[in-house]
Amino acid sequence: MGYEVVIDSLRKASAAAGDAASQAGKVQLGAAIDDVGPAMPGSRSGPAAGSLATNWTNQVKTWAADAQAYGENLSKAADHYAANEEAAKADFQGMG
Repeated sequence: MGYEVVIDSLRKASAAAGDAASQAGKVQLGAAIDDVGPAMPGSRSGPAAGSLATNWTNQVKTWAADAQAYGENLSKAADHYAANEEAAKADFQGMG
């Protein structure tokens, strides 16, 4: 098992993280409970539901951004490994 396998795996994981981030970023989780607060006027649960909706929305956005950054970091790592692999090949070819 050489770097090529690791590099390929990193690129696949990077793409998967990017796809997950893209899909998660479209999820409107907070919207699922937007109607709860107005349906409970005068209650303590109404404003709590509104806060929860906002929190869920922010958490999904944060997770999507973090997953995107993770994917980008994996891609950079793959690029770094590939560059090092090419440099090592060049070094060994010059020895022969």
